[in-house]
Amino acid sequence: MTLYDKYGHCIIPAGTKLYKGGEQNDYDACIFFGLQKYVAAAFQNNSGKIQIWSVKRDIKLLFMVLDLNKSSWAKSSVAEIYREYFPSDNELNELDIKHFDHQKRDKLIEKLKEENIIGWVSSLEDKVDLEVCLFPDGQELNRLIELEKVIDKDNDEYEYLNALDTIDIYPSGRFFSQTKDKLTDSPYKDYEKMVASWTEDEIKQGLTAEQAGHYHLNLRTKLKI
Repeated sequence: MTLYDKYGHCIIPAGTKLYKGGEQNDYDACIFFGLQKYVAAAFQNNSGKIQIWSVKRDIKLLFMVLDLNKSSWAKSSVAEIYREYFPSDNELNELDIKHFDHQKRDKLIEKLKEENIIGWVSSLEDKVDLEVCLFPDGQELNRLIELEKVIDKDNDEYEYLNALDTIDIYPSGRFFSQTKDKLTDSPYKDYEKMVASWTEDEIKQGLTAEQAGHYHLNLRTKLKI
């Protein structure tokens, strides 16, 4: 069984916009993107700038989310997959691996590359917002995605765009069964009504229907689960 079989995969289509905080810097083994501008703007080291990247060709990525709860908080599988490769490091969380110890992150990336995986989609700190991590070699990165422009974080041009709208997601059966177990008291029809109410409130506050829909788009509403 491959990791794609066990966890699922995503396709990020050409033309998708992804967001990274800060000025452009050198490619260092991997690069993280937010699916929305506000996610990239939230990090303290973004220097007040947001990079707008455009996907040049469809990209297949590993779907690294174990399950969802009723609030659409997404449990990352980063630590679980790391422990499968390195079982002696069994007390690490996803931040330990992704950001606090780059040697551990790079070890995981090398293992994933051996399985012809060049990136993942996972959650930010097991919450609602998602991120993309890409780690092809430098030349392949340039064929997949390009920096379109750098804007001030106060620029509202991309304020309500959400890349999740165009990303195709194919979770594993395990994801659906684990999520179903967590959502026994939160059927989708009830959640859908709640999101519709929130969306209506946003429209009354001045957003367009499309903007409000993107603002409240998450994995539960995307997958209708």
